[in-house]
Parts: sequence; C-alpha cells; structure tokens
Amino acid sequence: MSNNYITVLSMSISLLLLSAAKTNSIYPCITVITGGKFITFDHEGVQRDVVLMGVKVPDIRGPDARSMVYGKEAIDFTINLIEGKTVRLEFDKIKEDHKGRWLAYVYLPDGTFVNAEIIKNGLGEADESVHCKYFSEFKKYEDRAKAMGIGMWTDYTKPKDKI
Repeated sequence: MSNNYITVLSMSISLLLLSAAKTNSIYPCITVITGGKFITFDHEGVQRDVVLMGVKVPDIRGPDARSMVYGKEAIDFTINLIEGKTVRLEFDKIKEDHKGRWLAYVYLPDGTFVNAEIIKNGLGEADESVHCKYFSEFKKYEDRAKAMGIGMWTDYTKPKDKI
C-alpha cells in the first residue's frame, strides 16, 4: 500500500459513455481506482473522475481496522468487476459534484449494474446524501445484505423493535 493506507491500482478499460448530450462513443483509457466507488479515466485527453452514484463504501483511511479491511475489499471487488471491460455510464439529474467529478451509474455490457453489485455484496450501503433515483432499490439490497450477514454486515445485529 502506498501512503500506508491507499492502494492505487492502474488498469486499462474502455468506457462507453451514454449521455443525452453526446452520441455513444468508446474511449480507451488508463483507469486508476482509489476507492471502492471511485474511478478515473481519460476522456478526450482530459482525466475525468467518476463517483459511483448512490453508493457509500467504507473508507480505507477510516478510524478502525474494520473500515480498512472492508474498504480494501470494496476496491478489490470493483477492480475485479470492471477491469478490462467496457462500461456504460448513466447520469442522474446531477451530473457533477462540487469537486467536478462525474456522478454516474456504471453498467457492464451484460447489463450488470456495478453500483448495485457493490451493495448486494455487502461492500457498500445506499447513500442518501445525494439525489439518487435508485435509492429505494439500493436500500433493499443493503437490507438484504445485512439480513444475510454478507461482507461488512457479517457482524451486523438487526436492531430490536421498540416495545
């Protein structure tokens, strides 16, 4: 790990960008993944950062070992899912965050919804801090992962109903 915490991995992928403002195009690029929900790629000669919309993953720089472990698992999972593949980006009402990063839903050619897969596998949770049209769907996946004790929810104890 570089900087004792962050693993930065480089790989080649192609991106198929789908946007109402542009026609479909394929862009070969070098991608760096710095977190379970962050990818960087070259778009028309400019480095573009993409945040996987509606997903919150543990921060590997978190205050405890659990965050570091599951943050690393989220990174590895994302790499294994998209490495060497073409992906399609879908944008919501808000296309960029305050840092200029694109906020996108990421799909593989076979239709696999990358954002949802991270949550289904217990490596992330539904993020309600941004407008996300798939929030209720993501929340169901999160609840199912918790109930099944998958990934970071391995030790999760469901709260008791109030009497």
